[in-house]
Amino acid sequence: MSQPVSAIVKDGDRSFSLRIDACRVFLGGEFAGNIEIDIACPADAVTRAVDCLRVQVTGEPSSDMALGNGEYAPGTQLIFWADWSTRLQKLPEQVMLLWGETLIASITPSLEDSVPIEEKIEFTEPSAILSTPPVATSNLVLLAANRERWWLLLTALLVGVGGLVGPSFPGLELSDPMLNWVLGGFLIAAGLGVGFLLAHVPYRQIWLDRDRRRVLIIGGRTRWPETKLADAPGRSLDGFDHVRVYMRWQIAEGVDEHDQEVWMVALEGPIPYASVDGTVHLHDEALPIGNYSSEFTARKIAAEVAFHTGLKILDTGHDQTA
Repeated sequence: MSQPVSAIVKDGDRSFSLRIDACRVFLGGEFAGNIEIDIACPADAVTRAVDCLRVQVTGEPSSDMALGNGEYAPGTQLIFWADWSTRLQKLPEQVMLLWGETLIASITPSLEDSVPIEEKIEFTEPSAILSTPPVATSNLVLLAANRERWWLLLTALLVGVGGLVGPSFPGLELSDPMLNWVLGGFLIAAGLGVGFLLAHVPYRQIWLDRDRRRVLIIGGRTRWPETKLADAPGRSLDGFDHVRVYMRWQIAEGVDEHDQEVWMVALEGPIPYASVDGTVHLHDEALPIGNYSSEFTARKIAAEVAFHTGLKILDTGHDQTA
């Protein structure tokens, strides 16, 4: 538990005392990255404390001003967050408090609502999901291909309308009845063409170069993605620890529509902590693999990616805390 420390603050022509009673760091769960500070100070100094106090750890820049403040009888509770605080792999030895740019105190923090992830989470092996291991015949492996969800609907619409125009609607008053069949045939051909294009040429592809141990991303449609892999942006496979699969709700746009489940698969780096209730925060630096409407499909894709990369699977399912 944190030991209180005191500081004298000079604010303009005024000086007053602050007592930092506690510092709590969250490294797991929904609030991973939060740093809470309990400050005892005069009541008329609370607003200035919220505006001026910052936190910092060794080797990182100072945070922005507090995201918010809560109730703490002797003063106020301040809540800080920074990009670096979400990447902490262990509890820092000291958290420094700054008044603006001036260091005023350092306090030993305590870990809050965070336990080692292996105590709460059981990782899944690909073999538990896949009945047959996937086959890779090259050092270049396609992990996932992202396609529009609407292409099947568009294809069906064009083919369906084309099929009706020719035989069912001879009264379209075209100059030649045969033009009905020409128009219908054109719509059918267009539908099949669109279907073929969008089915076989995805707008985003994730590849694994097993020789270089890199995950590569190809954006934009191309019939020959292998020609772009040498220059494709990517990330080292060594930076990833597991494949995450989780669900989020897609909020309906209309009052007559229902919210939809969207299952997401991503590659993530090491996550050392979970919350005491077993929830695991989704890290911003995760590499999205794809979004799927089917839970079965998402888990199958996650298992195939895990098999090819040699990683385990973190399945947080419906916990809705990602």
